[in-house]
Amino acid sequence: MKMKTLAILLMVGGTLHAQSNCSDIFISEYVEGTFNNKALELYNPTLAVISLESYRLVRWHNGDSLFKEDASLPLGGMISPGKTFVIALQKRDNSGIGFDKMINPELIILSDTLVCPDYSSNSTLYFNGNDAITLEKLVDGKYKIIDIFGKIGEDPGEGWSDEASALGKSKDVTVQTKDHTLVRKASVRS
Repeated sequence: MKMKTLAILLMVGGTLHAQSNCSDIFISEYVEGTFNNKALELYNPTLAVISLESYRLVRWHNGDSLFKEDASLPLGGMISPGKTFVIALQKRDNSGIGFDKMINPELIILSDTLVCPDYSSNSTLYFNGNDAITLEKLVDGKYKIIDIFGKIGEDPGEGWSDEASALGKSKDVTVQTKDHTLVRKASVRS
């Protein structure tokens, strides 16, 4: 499995509603490895235990801007203060091939929960480097985006490139969001 840890700020776009001063959970790591090696790590920067019951993840496939229920994943579980919660794609059958290929056993061990075993039932964790991912919280009966990876409504092709390429400062365009692990910088506070 080819994974490269990058200490870059996750690309954000659209209507970013991440909470100021670390008052809510956020996406701290994005794993888009080869085949089914897909995971998201959530981080609790607060001093309180947070229940994930009022949160969900949404995948915006290939530039979609319309919400799709089968690409929405209600969350469950708890995150202790200063801890992480890892959500990975549930592909544990070592006889699987192609779309059903098993995820790396090390990723299984690191996961707090495995989800979305069947693409046709729920495709949230089947991202491939060019899908926006939102972390949303139920507030006053409506889901509000509190963190985002990528940009809703934008299809970057194979994936998003590094900041220098995106700003036209580099001719060497390197896709950062396909077959890579991205770790949010520790200096990020919202």
